[in-house]
Amino acid sequence: MRAVRLSALLALACAALQGCGAASDDPGAPPEQPLVQPAQPPVRGEVHVAFVQGDRPVTRVQWGEAFAVRVDGLLPGEEVMLRSSSKLADGNYRAEAVFVADAAGRVDTAASAPSRGSYAEADADGLVWSMAATKKAIPPADQYALHVEVVAADDSELAGASLPRWYVAPGITRVPVSEGGLVGAYYAMPGATKLPVIVVFGGSEGGLDSGESAAMYWASRGYAALGLAYFAETGLPKYLTEVPLEYFEKAFAWIDQRPEVDASKLAVMGGSRGGELALLLGATFPRVRAVIAEVPSGVSWGAFLTRTTETASWTYAGEKMAFVPHSNALPGEWTTPSGETAAAETPVFLDALAKASPAVLEAASFRVEKTNGPILMLAGGDDQLWPSCALAKIAMDRLVANGHDKRFADESVCFADAGHGATSIPGVPTSLSTAVVHPISGDFLALGGTPKGIARAQRASFTRIDAFLASALK
Repeated sequence: MRAVRLSALLALACAALQGCGAASDDPGAPPEQPLVQPAQPPVRGEVHVAFVQGDRPVTRVQWGEAFAVRVDGLLPGEEVMLRSSSKLADGNYRAEAVFVADAAGRVDTAASAPSRGSYAEADADGLVWSMAATKKAIPPADQYALHVEVVAADDSELAGASLPRWYVAPGITRVPVSEGGLVGAYYAMPGATKLPVIVVFGGSEGGLDSGESAAMYWASRGYAALGLAYFAETGLPKYLTEVPLEYFEKAFAWIDQRPEVDASKLAVMGGSRGGELALLLGATFPRVRAVIAEVPSGVSWGAFLTRTTETASWTYAGEKMAFVPHSNALPGEWTTPSGETAAAETPVFLDALAKASPAVLEAASFRVEKTNGPILMLAGGDDQLWPSCALAKIAMDRLVANGHDKRFADESVCFADAGHGATSIPGVPTSLSTAVVHPISGDFLALGGTPKGIARAQRASFTRIDAFLASALK
């Protein structure tokens, strides 16, 4: 009777639930469970690639401007590879990194760390700076554009997009400058008025190329800019020897004649020996209202006439300026991330500083505290060309001792894992920034740093310089 009652109760329950299936022949067996339809596999939506600045999509950017890559439409937890590629002046470059989509089916390079690939941490710039030279074909795109492909686990391409990157704004005009023995190129946007102006120049490579390249760039960001050579051009000293500072006074006077310029808002900018020069010009000429000194030196260095004879690099009012003489120290060796051996000049400069007397150092130090405006110095803690952090500190110590830093909010930044390429405009593979063949001597010289450290320093330097100019020349 007990079994019958249970069967009856089960029948009633099944009826209430609209059936339980066929009854079992075994009255003591558990009831059969209803069939469950298998879940449908998730379906991937349309995969879309966007280049973004914050939450704002962009379709083209100026070289150096930050952007991230965002991919939408993936399956939650799906693993995909992002491949970046770009055609640069010296060939094709490519990087790749694997990401796992978040719960919304999104990958955002500004917030997502790759699980493996050419770089390892969340970094909006990662797919750019980690690119390496490749012989593989890359998708057709404009030179310097960045192309990104999204590749599934089965190696099928899900989506792709290209971001054009421009260096010079349309309409910027170039004026060659040769009056009074000057060698330069001036850039500005036609029709603009009351433009603040920057005088920019290169370093020990000499010539006009570095200064002109920087001038056209900063003119595209809303300034008037004069790129200036000061040696290694026709009519100028062949080497960086006894360059008269009056040459730069002529450049300032030339700027005064430009009707679109507000010449009271004048900055100077240079890197390496040009950073040394920028500090010297600020200390010498009160009309300089802001100084940007990249991987600079706060003391003057000489120039070799022969293997054993040095002379001053700079003169003023007919007098050679004091400098720190080089010692007999020899360069060291430094191994690049790719395994090449390059000459490291930093030990040469450190030895010269150690052997110089306090009187020599004081005489060679620039009177940066006389600068009539703020100073920004940016240097690399692993600089193998010269010890730019230690050399910048010489200048910063003077600024602090004289209270100049309090009046003008001077800043000196040392980027620990960066070398002499710490301040280049972001946008190229930083594996190219650890060593260089010097264009004059032909020596293979170590610049120092790691690709990641250099990339982080370049981004931070660019951000600081952009903000510094906007504030100092407002």
